[in-house]
Amino acid sequence: MIGSIGSLDIAEEFKELFKLISTAGLKRRMLGVPLFDSEDPRLKPWNFRDAKNSIASLSALCLGPLFYFANGMWKKGITTAGLFFVMAFAFKLIPRSFLIVDIMSAALVIMVLCALMGKYDYYRKIILYESFWW
Repeated sequence: MIGSIGSLDIAEEFKELFKLISTAGLKRRMLGVPLFDSEDPRLKPWNFRDAKNSIASLSALCLGPLFYFANGMWKKGITTAGLFFVMAFAFKLIPRSFLIVDIMSAALVIMVLCALMGKYDYYRKIILYESFWW
């Protein structure tokens, strides 16, 4: 499988990360966030220091569900956008809160989840051929 990763028409940073993911193996998932069987710092979920080579995605953090739409994972994009609206509505049910705080809180939660899952979901789409429809 690693040989086929090198021939993919994707950015070099993704090729290197996909090779690393293929050799590391997934230990478990916690709330959708992948946790790997490796001590490599690039596979730690909160490693934003070396963001280009990390499993955490700054572009997914900034774009949220739009990251999924841009990378052809529209089903997961629709799901995360729907989750955003459900969370914003749920936060609005709290009587003491303001609308702008509710929207910002929901957006922050969704964008952090997208940042932690984005590159691994892209790996699942490109290498494992998953379609993300539950």
